[in-house]
Amino acid sequence: MINLKNKKICLVSYVHSSGLHYLAKYFYDELSKYNDVTWIPKIKYKLKNSRYVRLIERSKDLKMPNSVRFLNIDEYDKFFSKNKFDYIFSFETNLREKWVVKNIEKITDIPMIEWVDFNKINYYKHFKEILCLNNFTFNSLKNHGNCKKFEFKIKSKNCQNKRGYFYHQASLNPEYSSKNTDAVISAFLNTNKKLIVTGLLSDYNLSKINNNIKYFGVLSRDKIEEIYCSSEFLIAPSKIEGFGLQIYEAKSYGCKILCSDYPTIKDLGDYIVSLDSQEPISSQIYDIITNLS
Repeated sequence: MINLKNKKICLVSYVHSSGLHYLAKYFYDELSKYNDVTWIPKIKYKLKNSRYVRLIERSKDLKMPNSVRFLNIDEYDKFFSKNKFDYIFSFETNLREKWVVKNIEKITDIPMIEWVDFNKINYYKHFKEILCLNNFTFNSLKNHGNCKKFEFKIKSKNCQNKRGYFYHQASLNPEYSSKNTDAVISAFLNTNKKLIVTGLLSDYNLSKINNNIKYFGVLSRDKIEEIYCSSEFLIAPSKIEGFGLQIYEAKSYGCKILCSDYPTIKDLGDYIVSLDSQEPISSQIYDIITNLS
């Protein structure tokens, strides 16, 4: 994946239960095969009563490597002054942080470009390297000489007797979803197609669940992988998608992908719904699934 050996590396990434945490874990697993890697998860903070407090605690379900270090928001400068690394791999690096400025020549940034303020896109030229996870990101940053296309692969799994549809909502906020949750559930209400839904749902969406839709809530990774293996399709009609790890994972388990034409994921789909169409997303999904045998 990354051709580095016998280097001292720091990986700065996510801790909360999201696809981006598991994306970072793939990087950790690969880099740590031949290198000494320390993983520092970024923990979200918010200002409360003039103090920064943790916004999201790490999930008990996450199996973190032994090398993980948890730092408070004011400990980064001291940590990087005390510990010297050959390379720093950092997701969505904040150029306003002091530790970043001091180590800029060592940082390989892995951006989620659709969340970037495009008025500040020239900031990326300061990094040692940029790893682009999809064509959308690469095309947005390719004018920088430090930009490199990265091919992400997951080893295929052998699954049999696959059937039904799976909607794996990665959002941690049930009241706001960029995944088009309402449309997915609405599309299945008037069909006999079986849909499995995981993650967090709003009270409104919970009230719509009927007999052909099974809602399992927040599941462990092992359970999610079991559902990948038993499902024939993954539904992912996202309004916005940083990387879409769930699509790569589902494809590795042999699932067909029904997704939106959002730029970061449209190349991964077997069946596509249009975000700009006059036809509602729910109707587009309904037409696709009812025409499939």
